[in-house]
Amino acid sequence: MIHCGLKWDFVGRNLGFAYMLPPTLSNLDDRRKDIWFYIKGRSFMTAMLLPDDPPGRLDAVVDMSYPGQTGELPFGQRPAITDDIKAAAQA
Repeated sequence: MIHCGLKWDFVGRNLGFAYMLPPTLSNLDDRRKDIWFYIKGRSFMTAMLLPDDPPGRLDAVVDMSYPGQTGELPFGQRPAITDDIKAAAQA
């Protein structure tokens, strides 16, 4: 599933950047401030994309990278984003 891999790449990249930061986020140098800003921006993007009902912005973003891979399983490559996931994204 190419698209599911895309989602996990996104999560893995965020985690990789988060591991570069001290847990308290205190005394950040300029490089680490940039990393924190980058993580917050990606998290904001995620919170915008997940609650959108298909076909929506998430489908549009995925279709730019992987044309024809939108649509929910079993017909496409995107798992259903259920109401509990949408609620967590908006929390």
